[in-house]
Parts: sequence; C-alpha cells; structure tokens
Amino acid sequence: MSCSPPTGEEIVLKSLEFHGGLDRWENYEQLSYLKHSTLFYQDGSVESDVTATYTHTFTPAISSSKKWIKNDTVYSYKLTNNPEQDVANFIDQTAYIKAKNDLDGAFYVVWQPYKLLESKEALEYIGQDILEDQTKVNIVKLQYYNKDGSKDNTWWFYFGEKTHRIEGYMVKHDSTYAYVRNHTYESVTGLSLCQTRTSYRVDSLRTIQYIRGKYHYDFHN
Repeated sequence: MSCSPPTGEEIVLKSLEFHGGLDRWENYEQLSYLKHSTLFYQDGSVESDVTATYTHTFTPAISSSKKWIKNDTVYSYKLTNNPEQDVANFIDQTAYIKAKNDLDGAFYVVWQPYKLLESKEALEYIGQDILEDQTKVNIVKLQYYNKDGSKDNTWWFYFGEKTHRIEGYMVKHDSTYAYVRNHTYESVTGLSLCQTRTSYRVDSLRTIQYIRGKYHYDFHN
C-alpha cells in the first residue's frame, strides 16, 4: 500500500509547528521591524535603497503603519481595518490604494506561512524539488483570481522536506517570474521569521537571470 501525498494545508500546518506553533501565531499581538530594501537593475547597479519601519498590530484593533526617511524628510502612513476612515487620511483614492498595496504586500511576505491559512482550501501540493543549494523541498501552489474569474498572481512556496521550514517562494506577476530565497532567520519573535532574503528575476523554470533585490529585517520585541 502506498501512502497518500500530503495536502497543501498539512504541509503549511507542519511548517507552522516548526515556526513556533500555531497558538503562538494566532495570539501574537504586534509585529514591528526595520526593513532595509535594496533593488537592482539588470546590470547590477542600484535602483533604490530604502530603510523603513513597519508595525502590524493585531489586537485590540487591527492596523498597519510604515515610517521612512527620504531626502531628510520623514514620511509615514497608517491603515486600520476601516477603509472609509483610512481614505480620508490620504490625498486621493490613488494614494490610498498605493499605501494599502505597500502595507498588504509587506505583511504578506513577512507573515508566512501563517497567511497561507487564509486560502487553505486553494492550497495545492504539487510535489518535491531541489533548490539551487541542494535543499530538498515540498512545493505548495496557490493560485489567486481576479473578481472576473481570470487568473491573477500564481505563487509556489517551498518548504524544507524534513524541517518544514519555509525556504522561499516563486511568484508569477503577469508574464514575469520572481524567485525569493530566504537565507537567515530571526530569534526575537519565537516564530523564526525570515531575517535576510534575496529576490531574483527568473524564467518559468526558476532559472536565475539576475538579482532583483536584497532585504534585511530587524525585528523588535
């Protein structure tokens, strides 16, 4: 008799056990960190270099904020769980959407693998693979859809075969692919969140073309 392959949800739950346990994630009150992001052009020159502080509060009320300095000027914005109230704090709807996408995107990638449970019914286990450093991984795919039913972004998450640690992911945006590889993990939060990662522009086979970005996170108690 052959064993049935694991489901995507089962793999994510095993990963959460490695990353501190489900109860710890569900009872976390606030996550605060300093994020240093450096983006590169294809020729290796620097496109941007930004350091920003992010804070995500879960209780007693949900909110996310970002603060950064550019050209000696301090910028910041904060979003709550009330869109009607939040829009009033921005110049226009476009500025609000830009801020929301920024904060939502930052939280989505830092709060893995827990965020995947929001789409647990859509998680698809698609097999195993070996990453560029010979790390054996299980792959879980998540397909997002637009409101009209058409395909939006496609994500592939890589979990260590034995440790179940989240090792990185690949995402398809329109016709381009990005591959993000986690390198080191923090020990402040008790969740072993990613501390340093590199983003690569790749093709559909995950063949690396060039380094797109480098990221470093300093988490606070």
